[in-house]
Amino acid sequence: MQEEYHQNGFATVKGVFSVEEVELLKGHVQRHVHQVITSAKSGEVCYEDVSTKSVRCVFRMDERSDYFRQLIGDPRLVGVAEANARFVQHIQRVNERSDDPCPQK
Repeated sequence: MQEEYHQNGFATVKGVFSVEEVELLKGHVQRHVHQVITSAKSGEVCYEDVSTKSVRCVFRMDERSDYFRQLIGDPRLVGVAEANARFVQHIQRVNERSDDPCPQK
């Protein structure tokens, strides 16, 4: 997981949600993005390409949706977030001990 994170800037954690739950989540994301784009205020949506409205990130989803509000409290997701926080703290400690905070490979 650490290697994937370093290569891609994110890591996929398999097995947290079932295939059915992932499909349900995808549907909620698609509906939410479509609804938000039509009524988003400045700063609520970040686009990959503004001209095509290719969405990169939607912020504050939990404030607009009961589904996402409940999702962020799901113990499985909270567990992954807590593990990630411990990982980030570890990386910060390693970087603090390094003479070069951005070593080249």
